[in-house]
Amino acid sequence: MEDLAASDPRTLGRYRACAVLGEGGMGRVLLATGPRGALVAIKRVHDHLAGDHEFRKRFRREVAASRRVTSEHTAPVVDADTEAAVPWLASQFVHGPSLRQALDAVGSLPQDAVLRLAAGLAAALRDIHAAGLVHRDLSPSNVLLADDGPRVIDFGIVRAAEGQSTTHRHTMTTTVTHTGMVIGAPGFMSPEQAEGRDLTSASDVFALGTVLVLAATGANPFEGRGIPQTLYNVVHATPDLGTLPAGLRRVVEPCLAKDPEARPDASGVLDLVGRLPEPAPPARVWPGAVHALTEAQRDEVRRRLPGSDSPTVTVPSAPTPTLVTTPQPPPSSPTTPAAPPTPPPPARPRRASPAGALLTALAIVAAVVFAVAQSSDDSDGGSEAGATPDPSPSWTAEDDDSPDWDPDADIDDTDTDEATFEPEPDPEPTTPEPDPVELAVEGDCFHNHGTMRNMELEPTTCGDGAFEAVSIIDASTDPDDCQGTEDADWAINYPSFGRTLCLSYHHANGTAYHAEVGDCVYGPKEGGSYWTEQDCQTGNFTVVGVYDGRSSWDHCDGQTWHHGRHYTVGGWPALNRRLCLTMNYPDDAGRASVDHCMVMSESGGTRSFHFAADCASANVIVTGRTSTYNDPGFCGNDGSTWWQNPDFPDLGYTMCWRWL
Repeated sequence: MEDLAASDPRTLGRYRACAVLGEGGMGRVLLATGPRGALVAIKRVHDHLAGDHEFRKRFRREVAASRRVTSEHTAPVVDADTEAAVPWLASQFVHGPSLRQALDAVGSLPQDAVLRLAAGLAAALRDIHAAGLVHRDLSPSNVLLADDGPRVIDFGIVRAAEGQSTTHRHTMTTTVTHTGMVIGAPGFMSPEQAEGRDLTSASDVFALGTVLVLAATGANPFEGRGIPQTLYNVVHATPDLGTLPAGLRRVVEPCLAKDPEARPDASGVLDLVGRLPEPAPPARVWPGAVHALTEAQRDEVRRRLPGSDSPTVTVPSAPTPTLVTTPQPPPSSPTTPAAPPTPPPPARPRRASPAGALLTALAIVAAVVFAVAQSSDDSDGGSEAGATPDPSPSWTAEDDDSPDWDPDADIDDTDTDEATFEPEPDPEPTTPEPDPVELAVEGDCFHNHGTMRNMELEPTTCGDGAFEAVSIIDASTDPDDCQGTEDADWAINYPSFGRTLCLSYHHANGTAYHAEVGDCVYGPKEGGSYWTEQDCQTGNFTVVGVYDGRSSWDHCDGQTWHHGRHYTVGGWPALNRRLCLTMNYPDDAGRASVDHCMVMSESGGTRSFHFAADCASANVIVTGRTSTYNDPGFCGNDGSTWWQNPDFPDLGYTMCWRWL
């Protein structure tokens, strides 16, 4: 972490920069605070890239893509300005060293820590790939070791997968960068990346295997004397995994297959890792030296935050009497009693009265502790010399802001000249923790520990089951103010803060949870349940009906629907959601029934069918239909056309037709 340079901006949007976290080929990363104190890492692109039209286009794509990732194992994007003179992107700041920094400090990690690293990184890749993305640069510098597990960061060269198909888990390819351009850390590339070929999600799995070997052994299995030798090793060399424990080798070895098709996907890696035991309290999963790096980082961050150089008041525990209060005229010196009085019970401290009442400290004189009279609350704020101290505590409800005390605690009232009384040191002054709801900004996420009627929000990462604040309305007293806010599923008003939070629920089964009528979605039929929103295209589904709360499939009756998704939220039936879906066929043949009149056209050897306004304007009529794909025998002497989505074969068809 470094000081800001003269050329670094002090503000970016609503954020105030505090320090420099690092710098890469694409931009400079700054530590900054939000308007209510939230920490963010802002990636500000280099000035020379800001004027590049193609770069801005890719940067906009990056921001949009990054915001589609919902995972508790990544640092979520919370804000961005792609149209600024110099564009920037803000992500949630994660406390913890990078894996690179940790390995530099400890050399390597024990097996149980590497397995937890594998599970966290595989889960992050699963969520990244589910959003249609390929990371392209999974390396130790882009992995942070937070206290509770790893986080994948820096989507700087993540690219939206173009040409995506639904026929295979590894068909997400990226073609945004120029042909032949190789981006990433050479030692952590996949063979196909090193050769400049199109990348799929399998490329990230290969990088994961390399990262795990490095974490377990302290050495990169492909590292050569230079970049050319390293890239050659990535493509051709077989790494020696003989030093890895068997439980770790069975996870790593399939990830490092040279053939992308032979590698497991991210969910498959999680299956290989298996169920890990819960860490013993405190729930810290890394070696102590790694957590020490995190604590050192926290201290440095505190020193760099705004106001960290302001004076602080502390009460020392040394016997020298110290007065901590607002400056007032000194009181008259009290008369020293002939013998030490019995110490009174400790009184709750009070705020200074409007007249500035003065609390007098306990002093130790000749090893005998005596009490000094408490200043009076007379209107002139003075205290009479020689006044008898009042040993009973006194406070008012509005002044009650001090630590609790026990009025029934035992008091040692031994009356002896040889006895000494060691008073407990005054407690260190504390600043109340700010309420996270009062300080919340858009993009913050919370876990609800309460019920639907009585929510108790606690900050958390924006993962499955979290509520994200998609809008915050200040000076609001009505939850109905959230009506019309996009993706808002629930609202909660805090009259004491004068604000309403519009909350969006993150469903574990995908971003399609928030799809509306007319949106298009897609996901697996077998082996998973994570569905995402997509651009409408042949082979995915259009939403034709949405039902919130309690519902049944009967609600979809009467609509043209072929498939559906039902999202449940345990304990929150009001957040249940049902989608009625219709397959997007190549043309109207997918929805035609027997005796439908249609217009058939032909172009480039491909026939297409569309509904006719009436049979007089049609040229063919549908004579038969079967759900069997490519079954011309079913049609006999009539013409036929067919189509099938390989993921949903039951929605395929063969349609028979004849000329009118």
